[in-house]
Amino acid sequence: MTERPKNLTTSETRNSKLRELTASPIQLITQRLHEAFPSLEPNHITAAGIVGTAIGSLIALDGNQKAASLPVLCISAGLDAFDGALARRIEAESPGSVDFKKGAVYDSISDRTQELVMALSRAVSANKKGSTLGKALALLNAVSNSLPSTAKAFAETKGVVVPENGRGPKGVIGTRVGRAVLGIASTVFPEVKSVPTQIIADAIVTSANIATAIERADLARKETGTLAESDRADARVRFKALALFTAIAVGTSAITYIHLKNRKSEKSDTQEKDAPSEDEYLQIISDIESYCRENELDHRFVGGTVTDLIGPETEFQIDVAERRIKLINANKPRMIREDGSVKDMDLVVFTKSREEFLRAKSEFERKEAEAKTQNKPFPQISIESAYQPDWPKRNKLKQFVSAFEFNQNGSSHLAFGDTTQEISPETLQPWTINIDGWNQITVFNPVAHRLCYELRVPSGLKPKDVAKMPPLENFAYAVITAGLDSGIDYRIVYNSWWTYIQKLQRFPDPLTKVKGKITEVWWKTLGTSVTHGKGMLGNLSRFNNKMNG
Repeated sequence: MTERPKNLTTSETRNSKLRELTASPIQLITQRLHEAFPSLEPNHITAAGIVGTAIGSLIALDGNQKAASLPVLCISAGLDAFDGALARRIEAESPGSVDFKKGAVYDSISDRTQELVMALSRAVSANKKGSTLGKALALLNAVSNSLPSTAKAFAETKGVVVPENGRGPKGVIGTRVGRAVLGIASTVFPEVKSVPTQIIADAIVTSANIATAIERADLARKETGTLAESDRADARVRFKALALFTAIAVGTSAITYIHLKNRKSEKSDTQEKDAPSEDEYLQIISDIESYCRENELDHRFVGGTVTDLIGPETEFQIDVAERRIKLINANKPRMIREDGSVKDMDLVVFTKSREEFLRAKSEFERKEAEAKTQNKPFPQISIESAYQPDWPKRNKLKQFVSAFEFNQNGSSHLAFGDTTQEISPETLQPWTINIDGWNQITVFNPVAHRLCYELRVPSGLKPKDVAKMPPLENFAYAVITAGLDSGIDYRIVYNSWWTYIQKLQRFPDPLTKVKGKITEVWWKTLGTSVTHGKGMLGNLSRFNNKMNG
């Protein structure tokens, strides 16, 4: 009996033509990857594929973010080609360092997990559209995806060599490649020009899965075993793992079915619950303002809550001495975006009491939870505080957005990692905005509000915010003009903020440079999807908003 060739791309059990055709480019890419990242392990690639598929599937639930979900899912599926190749390269360099038995199990379970996640995502999507058939077929797909692999492993326990690809279209669709291609396509594009691609794809794949599993089980019954005992032993381990996974997939699909059955079928989030009027949304903002004032919480509304009030026809009556602005022809923003997601609400507070900050945070979370139990939309309130001298220090490694920080001597700073810039207390002074027939809200000077968009992350202005800038620049210019009339040049007042922005965007240290590149890629790809996400995807935005260290 000969030892199986652990450092080769194909073997008796890994025998598809596709492996042979792609062997050279995969080996070349793997070699370059290994040289560039020598500490990278096969399991890292496997885990990245699962996480990427989960993120891509969540993004796909937001129908307006297909452009982001498609490459994420494709790249995640493509990683499957490299974990095994990397393992074989490491084994060739250091014989005995790789446990191929465990690796084969991890790889197989990883593939099935990715397929399961996408299928469950399609079931949720179909339920939102009210498609009972689409939901049922997606769940049947989820249950059946592991059957071909389980049947293959079973046949190999008997020593039978099973072709990875069967005959005809069925033989391809019922394999990893076929399931991945149709799974990604139907997850991202469940309907194309009124054609129910998700229903069609899930019906085809489920049928192919069952047919392929039956075909492979039949081989186990009819063919004579020729595999080496080592391959049979490996197959027994994989068979047990896949049988357990199949049971888990059945249970998960059943739980998902029960959960979806107990929910209203919905065309969109806004049809499930009455979208609040502009006045109702403004009232929520007013209630948050009142809470902060009643509890003497020094606060500023920032971000879209303020920006959405300013339109091309908005005029400003500015009282520089009182730091008060009255908006004429202000926009009345809606809580629900055009894509059906609920807007968030951002506040910065300057309290010295950490307990006061945590109490306010808890109260806002309570309001959101209460609205959720009543099936009413409510903005996710992201409240950040300036760091005080006696508070826990910023975690510079975890920090991905700029923070306000006070030193022991009381001086105030903008800070990101090791980059800091002292700013005058005058730049943090509260201003108020009034709208006819509505209460006021507390904000930064509009010049500061505009600059906050530039200094938030090291990569600068986010792509999603570019369209907001013209009206904000008009707003800031109006305040600068009013300041000059009163003998105050706000361009000089906020010069320290500009200095900080220039420091930060020059990436002054390696860690900031890495974070700058990460945030640049993030906001050009997934950032908007997560921030504007609904349901499970929306929950990720909570993490997205907690990165000031």
